[in-house]
Amino acid sequence: MVTVEAPPRGCEHCGKTGKACKCIFLLPGPQTDFVLSTAPHDGLFAGRRSGKTVAGVVKAFNYIFAHPGANGLITAPDIPQFRRSVYQVILKLFGHLQGTVWEWKEAQLLIHFLQPEQEGSVIYVRPGNESSGYRGMDLAFFYMDEVAVDYQHETFLVLSPSLTQEGYPHQGWVTSTPDWRKPWLRKIWVEHTHPTTGDPMDPAEFSVFHANMEDNWHLPKGFVEKQKRLYGDTRWAAQELRGEFIIVEGAAFPMFNYDVHVNDPPAGTEFKQTLAGLDFGITSPTSMHEYRLDRSNKVWVTREFYKRNADEYDWVRTAVDWGVKRIVCDPSISEDALSKYRRMYRLPLNRARFKEFRPRIEAWLRRLAVREDGKPQMYISPSCPNLIDELSNAAYDRPRGQEYDVDRFISGTQDHAIDDGGYALMDIDFPQPDFSYRPNI
Repeated sequence: MVTVEAPPRGCEHCGKTGKACKCIFLLPGPQTDFVLSTAPHDGLFAGRRSGKTVAGVVKAFNYIFAHPGANGLITAPDIPQFRRSVYQVILKLFGHLQGTVWEWKEAQLLIHFLQPEQEGSVIYVRPGNESSGYRGMDLAFFYMDEVAVDYQHETFLVLSPSLTQEGYPHQGWVTSTPDWRKPWLRKIWVEHTHPTTGDPMDPAEFSVFHANMEDNWHLPKGFVEKQKRLYGDTRWAAQELRGEFIIVEGAAFPMFNYDVHVNDPPAGTEFKQTLAGLDFGITSPTSMHEYRLDRSNKVWVTREFYKRNADEYDWVRTAVDWGVKRIVCDPSISEDALSKYRRMYRLPLNRARFKEFRPRIEAWLRRLAVREDGKPQMYISPSCPNLIDELSNAAYDRPRGQEYDVDRFISGTQDHAIDDGGYALMDIDFPQPDFSYRPNI
C-alpha cells in the first residue's frame, strides 16, 4: 500500500510494525504530487537525497499495477548506475514481491511481471546516454532517472514518439538534480520554451515539481545540517540541496545563437576543402565532425559522430564512410598509434598544430563572431546536436573570489566536440606551409 502521511509506530494500514511493515510512505508535497500526477511529461527536479528515484520507481510500479499489460521503460545514465541506484530502490521498496509479482531478467535487461492481473507487463531497462536503441519501441510510459547526467536530450526526443501502445494513457517522466550545464531541462520544464527554437511549449503538458533535501525526513539525524555547512550559502547549495535551476555566468561562447549559427548549406553550395576533426574518448565520448569550407570562406559543420565508450571500429568505420581526405586529431596521439591508423586503415590522420587550450577557443571565437553584415563565418547543421549543446553550455572556471579563468572550463564541462572543432578550425585557418613548389635538391 502506498500512503502519504508519516508512518505511525504501529502501521494502521497493514497492522504490522517495524520491518514487517512493507507499506511505502511518500513524502507529503512535491514527491506525492509528482507520483499522483497524470500529465504527459512530469519532471521532478530535486536536491540530492530528496527521494527522486523513490518517486520515479513508485510511479512506474503504480502505473503497471493500474494498467495491466502495459509496457514501460526505465533509463539511467548507464546500466552500472541503474544497478547501483534504481535497482537498489526497486529491491528496497518491492523486493518482498520479487519472484511472485515480478522478476528481473538480467540477460534481457527487463522486469517481467508475473501475476495474471498484470497480464505479462514488462519494464525494459536501457542506458539513457545512448539514444540509438529506442527507435521502434511501443511503450505506454517511460521514466528517465538522473536525466541531467551526460547528454540525454536526444534520448528524450527519441523516446517521446515511442509512447504509442494502444489503450493506455501515455506518460514520460523524468527525475534529476538540476545541472546548469543542461539548460534544455530548464527551458522545457521551467520556462516552457523549446530548447533550440524558443517556441512556446504547453505548461500543462510539462508539469514541474521541486523538492528540497530538507523535505526528506528519512535522512539520518544531522545529515541535512552537515550538507548545509559544506555547501554554505552558495548557488551550488541552491542546485544540489534545494533542487533549483541556476544560471552560471562566464559563458565561453556568448555570441553563439541557434537562430544565427544553426543552418544547413544551401543546395548547390560548392566546397573547396573538406576535413574532419577528431577527439578521442574512452569512457568519455569520442567526437568527430565534418567541416567544409565553401568558396566564400565560410565553414559548415555538416556531420557528427559522438559516442561514449566508442571502440576503434565505430569511429574508423564512420571516417571511412565519410570519405574525408584529411582528419585532424589530438596532437598528443602517439607515433605508434598514428602509424597504425595510417597503415591498417589508410586513414589520412594528422596531428593538430596546437595542443594548448586557448588557441582552440580562439579558433571558435573567430568563426562564430558575427560580422558587420550580420552573418557569422561558420554554420552548424541541426544534425549536430551534441556540438550545439556544448557550445551553448561551455563556461569558464571562476576560482572563488577571482576573475574568470579563460584558460580552462569549469569542472565537468563537456568539451569533446569543441576540441575536435578547435583542431579542424585551426587547420583550416592556419594551414601547414606547403613547400611542394621547392625543387628537389
